[in-house]
Amino acid sequence: KKNVRSMMTTMLGALSNILFNLLLIPRIGIQGAAIATIISYLVVYLARALDIKKLYRFRDSFGIVMLNMLLLIAESLFLLYFRGNFYIPGTIVMVLLLVVNAPQILQIMVQFWGMFKRKLLHR
Repeated sequence: KKNVRSMMTTMLGALSNILFNLLLIPRIGIQGAAIATIISYLVVYLARALDIKKLYRFRDSFGIVMLNMLLLIAESLFLLYFRGNFYIPGTIVMVLLLVVNAPQILQIMVQFWGMFKRKLLHR
Protein backbone atom coordinates (compact mmCIF):
# COMPACT_ATOMS: atom_id res chain seq x y z
CA LYS A 1 0.00 0.00 0.00
CA LYS A 2 3.06 2.24 -0.03
CA ASN A 3 3.51 2.51 -3.81
CA VAL A 4 5.44 5.80 -3.68
CA ARG A 5 8.07 4.22 -1.39
CA SER A 6 8.43 1.28 -3.78
CA MET A 7 8.71 3.62 -6.75
CA MET A 8 11.41 5.69 -5.01
CA THR A 9 13.57 2.65 -4.18
CA THR A 10 13.10 1.36 -7.73
CA MET A 11 14.22 4.70 -9.12
CA LEU A 12 17.20 4.71 -6.75
CA GLY A 13 18.16 1.26 -8.07
CA ALA A 14 17.76 2.35 -11.70
CA LEU A 15 19.85 5.48 -11.19
CA SER A 16 22.58 3.57 -9.37
CA ASN A 17 22.59 0.97 -12.16
CA ILE A 18 23.04 3.67 -14.80
CA LEU A 19 25.79 5.35 -12.79
CA PHE A 20 27.72 2.13 -12.15
CA ASN A 21 27.29 1.06 -15.79
CA LEU A 22 28.82 4.36 -16.89
CA LEU A 23 31.71 3.89 -14.45
CA LEU A 24 32.41 0.18 -14.88
CA ILE A 25 31.75 -0.75 -18.53
CA PRO A 26 34.50 1.51 -19.94
CA ARG A 27 36.97 0.13 -17.38
CA ILE A 28 36.28 -3.62 -17.37
CA GLY A 29 33.98 -4.28 -20.30
CA ILE A 30 30.71 -6.18 -20.38
CA GLN A 31 31.30 -7.72 -16.92
CA GLY A 32 30.96 -4.15 -15.64
CA ALA A 33 27.26 -4.27 -16.54
CA ALA A 34 26.78 -7.41 -14.46
CA ILE A 35 28.66 -5.92 -11.52
CA ALA A 36 26.65 -2.69 -11.82
CA THR A 37 23.44 -4.71 -11.69
CA ILE A 38 24.59 -6.56 -8.57
CA ILE A 39 25.53 -3.29 -6.87
CA SER A 40 22.21 -1.65 -7.79
CA TYR A 41 20.35 -4.74 -6.52
CA LEU A 42 22.13 -4.32 -3.19
CA VAL A 43 21.27 -0.61 -3.15
CA VAL A 44 17.57 -1.40 -3.65
CA TYR A 45 17.70 -4.19 -1.04
CA LEU A 46 19.32 -1.93 1.56
CA ALA A 47 17.00 1.00 0.83
CA ARG A 48 13.90 -1.20 1.09
CA ALA A 49 15.17 -2.96 4.21
CA LEU A 50 15.78 0.38 5.92
CA ASP A 51 12.42 1.70 4.72
CA ILE A 52 10.52 -1.37 5.92
CA LYS A 53 12.21 -1.22 9.32
CA LYS A 54 10.55 2.18 9.79
CA LEU A 55 7.11 0.62 9.29
CA TYR A 56 7.34 -2.93 10.64
CA ARG A 57 9.37 -5.08 12.97
CA PHE A 58 10.76 -8.07 11.12
CA ARG A 59 13.59 -10.54 11.36
CA ASP A 60 16.42 -9.23 9.21
CA SER A 61 18.05 -11.74 6.89
CA PHE A 62 20.82 -9.38 5.75
CA GLY A 63 23.57 -11.92 6.52
CA ILE A 64 21.89 -14.66 4.48
CA VAL A 65 21.29 -12.30 1.55
CA MET A 66 24.93 -11.19 1.60
CA LEU A 67 26.16 -14.80 1.82
CA ASN A 68 23.96 -15.74 -1.15
CA MET A 69 25.30 -12.77 -3.10
CA LEU A 70 28.92 -13.69 -2.33
CA LEU A 71 28.34 -17.30 -3.36
CA LEU A 72 26.69 -16.22 -6.62
CA ILE A 73 29.54 -13.80 -7.33
CA ALA A 74 32.03 -16.62 -6.64
CA GLU A 75 30.13 -18.89 -9.01
CA SER A 76 30.18 -16.18 -11.69
CA LEU A 77 33.94 -15.72 -11.26
CA PHE A 78 34.49 -19.48 -11.50
CA LEU A 79 32.48 -19.52 -14.72
CA LEU A 80 34.52 -16.67 -16.16
CA TYR A 81 37.99 -17.78 -15.12
CA PHE A 82 37.87 -21.59 -14.80
CA ARG A 83 36.45 -22.26 -18.23
CA GLY A 84 37.85 -25.77 -18.63
CA ASN A 85 37.12 -27.05 -15.15
CA PHE A 86 34.11 -25.11 -13.92
CA TYR A 87 32.08 -28.14 -12.84
CA ILE A 88 33.83 -28.89 -9.54
CA PRO A 89 33.84 -25.34 -8.07
CA GLY A 90 30.39 -24.68 -9.57
CA THR A 91 28.99 -27.80 -7.93
CA ILE A 92 30.56 -26.86 -4.60
CA VAL A 93 28.98 -23.40 -4.75
CA MET A 94 25.61 -24.90 -5.71
CA VAL A 95 25.73 -27.29 -2.74
CA LEU A 96 26.66 -24.40 -0.44
CA LEU A 97 23.72 -22.39 -1.77
CA LEU A 98 21.39 -25.32 -1.10
CA VAL A 99 22.74 -25.74 2.45
CA VAL A 100 22.51 -22.03 3.26
CA ASN A 101 18.94 -21.84 1.93
CA ALA A 102 17.76 -25.27 3.14
CA PRO A 103 15.34 -23.95 5.78
CA GLN A 104 13.56 -21.72 3.26
CA ILE A 105 13.57 -24.43 0.59
CA LEU A 106 12.07 -26.95 3.01
CA GLN A 107 9.43 -24.45 4.13
CA ILE A 108 8.40 -23.81 0.53
CA MET A 109 8.29 -27.55 -0.19
CA VAL A 110 6.08 -28.18 2.87
CA GLN A 111 3.72 -25.38 1.83
CA PHE A 112 3.60 -26.68 -1.75
CA TRP A 113 2.94 -30.23 -0.54
CA GLY A 114 0.09 -28.96 1.68
CA MET A 115 -1.50 -27.12 -1.24
CA PHE A 116 -1.09 -30.17 -3.47
CA LYS A 117 -2.73 -32.45 -0.87
CA ARG A 118 -5.67 -30.05 -0.44
CA LYS A 119 -6.20 -29.97 -4.20
CA LEU A 120 -6.19 -33.77 -4.34
CA LEU A 121 -8.65 -34.08 -1.45
CA HIS A 122 -11.11 -31.62 -3.00
CA ARG A 123 -11.44 -33.57 -6.23
